[in-house]
Amino acid sequence: MKKISAYLLLFIGLTISCSDSQNDKSGLLWRVTSQDKKIGFIFGTIHLYPTDRVKISNKVLSTLKQCETLALERNIKDSVDQKIFTERLIEIQTILRPYQVISDKYGERLKNMESELITYADSKEIKLTGLETSTELLDLMTRVPNIDKGETDEYIVGLYEISLDMYKAE
Repeated sequence: MKKISAYLLLFIGLTISCSDSQNDKSGLLWRVTSQDKKIGFIFGTIHLYPTDRVKISNKVLSTLKQCETLALERNIKDSVDQKIFTERLIEIQTILRPYQVISDKYGERLKNMESELITYADSKEIKLTGLETSTELLDLMTRVPNIDKGETDEYIVGLYEISLDMYKAE
């Protein structure tokens, strides 16, 4: 149940933007407080980003520095779990089409945001955990109806550009 709640919270954090300020309803970094008064943060990451367009903000890095644990969608440093993900990736090819379009458009300028956050967390000796395993993630993704509705590459890039603008505003 805790994993489902955490996943739901992450999903909300990835799909809705807000911030600490009551008057400012934009941004990608959320502060949350548990019932026992522990403070946590949710940051809506974007898997791939062009380094010439987006930087991980100092606000995000200074917030991460205060944390004991970095919890990502899955722990990509777990070699066994990563192998499972790689072997089963073929099962979700239609879902991955937008990644291919973005990769074709931005090429080598793309970096993986989770990898960047992990590198920073490692340098500060912050623990890493995953909210779910690759098996759980891929089982869920294989149940998603075919979301490739024939969107054009331009449409996909346009939506991605909106995401990039959100990060630049953070």
